[in-house]
Amino acid sequence: MWNNMPYGESGYGLMHGGGYWLGMGLHGLFWIVLVAVIAVMVIWAVRSAGRPHAEAAPGGGPSPRDILDARYARGEIEQDEYLNRKKALQR
Repeated sequence: MWNNMPYGESGYGLMHGGGYWLGMGLHGLFWIVLVAVIAVMVIWAVRSAGRPHAEAAPGGGPSPRDILDARYARGEIEQDEYLNRKKALQR
């Protein structure tokens, strides 16, 4: 009884016809694209982690603005001097 039932135009069904191979190809392509996307994200994350922030000094130490703020907070400079130096740094 099962041998007489048609399974598509070729008579072989999806497992033995072209639909099976198409599905296998798309499945393989999906995994290749997924691995490539993950690799690009990892490379981007590693490169951006090593990049200094815009406020940081080139040597990796505190920025001039951070040093000025710390000196003002410790009371080493007065408010007028702090504001004048802050303006000079913004130029």
